[in-house]
Amino acid sequence: MLASLFANGDIGDSRVIVFGYELRRKDKERLRLSCGTERHKLEIIDVAASNPILRWLATLWPKNSPALFTRLLIPIILGRENDRLLFLDCDMVVLSSLRPLIELELGECTIAAVPDSDAAHPKREAPGTRMSYPVDAPYFNAGLMLIDLPKWRERNVTQRVFDVFEREGKRLRLADQDALNTALIGQWKPLDLEWNVHPDIAERLGTYDTARIIHFGGQTKPNSIECSSAQQPIYLHYRKLTPWNKLRLETAFDSRLARRKKHLARFWRKLTTRMRPTPSRPSAV
Repeated sequence: MLASLFANGDIGDSRVIVFGYELRRKDKERLRLSCGTERHKLEIIDVAASNPILRWLATLWPKNSPALFTRLLIPIILGRENDRLLFLDCDMVVLSSLRPLIELELGECTIAAVPDSDAAHPKREAPGTRMSYPVDAPYFNAGLMLIDLPKWRERNVTQRVFDVFEREGKRLRLADQDALNTALIGQWKPLDLEWNVHPDIAERLGTYDTARIIHFGGQTKPNSIECSSAQQPIYLHYRKLTPWNKLRLETAFDSRLARRKKHLARFWRKLTTRMRPTPSRPSAV
């Protein structure tokens, strides 16, 4: 994502920040090298597991890695910034200038995002398990969000997201994305689908040819030999520009081993969560 961002993003003097979760020193260096000659522009903000908000969220969803919720902390970490933030998931490849997004007028909306496919909408959930999300309300994919940080803070969006977490609990299928959508009903501006093209959106468009950003959503990522996406060569092209260029593609055995490690990590999180006192809900300021 970083290599393609600096190659195609036309970001000018914008700040570029990686928000990580307990990154190793060598990974931080690799991330910087992925930015090519503009590596000096990269800032890295690493969030520790001891963060009280992540610890609280871990008690609500022990099966999920705390890293999943790191993006919810970004408006808090950037609490003194009176600007806008363009958030991109790490499994994206940028193919065109981001200038239209950077300069987009948001009006009274808190964020702008791409409407997700019908398959992701909570209305697809079985009755009785569905969270209280209006069937006729549009639903966005949180992999790309243009955020007005002052409006986010003025409207207490983070606190409202926490309210949804506590109210809906396990009925949230996509925990943070579902909560963000619920907290921002009527407060987001839809973007053209081309800004966040994952497989379901590509099927709706009928092509990847118009994609400005490709989102490799789903369980199987393009660094795997099991990836069936015809867009995998695009990912590999930009990976060649990074320190990860020599890595072989993950095999089916690698994938099974990774899933086993995730399963064990999930079990350990559940076990240790039960052993620790339940933290109270932290303040989102």
